[in-house]
Amino acid sequence: MKADIIITGKGHAGTQATLQEDFTCHKLFEAADKTAFLKELSTKVRGLATFGPMPVDGKLMDALPKLEIISNFGVGVDAINLDDAKKRNIIVTSASCRNRRPTRAPETGRARALIRSLRRLAARRSASSASGASARRSRSARSRWA
Repeated sequence: MKADIIITGKGHAGTQATLQEDFTCHKLFEAADKTAFLKELSTKVRGLATFGPMPVDGKLMDALPKLEIISNFGVGVDAINLDDAKKRNIIVTSASCRNRRPTRAPETGRARALIRSLRRLAARRSASSASGASARRSRSARSRWA
């Protein structure tokens, strides 16, 4: 079963295709009623792929209580409230160098990094559920993401 993620904006077609191959993707930028969209998906979305300047703040994070990772596919993380993410033990990833190479290689690399991270989270969640351990671990208990 594929993990559910939300894509916040329209990004590079190749990156979005890669995400859609490995995840059940829900496109927030296409939703007419964003509040209803988030409410409907709140119990199953574990990842957020951000494209563009849409703000990712505590309000959005609270709307997605199972959110574990935010992966930024743009330059910088100015639109992501890192303090809010830290308070909620949400991992934030972003790759630099987007403007240094005029190829789609950096986008594809970021998509693959997100995919690997979410797969690890899914594997750990399955292992935790099987052993009866708490499904949500603190940030300090997580291993380093490579």
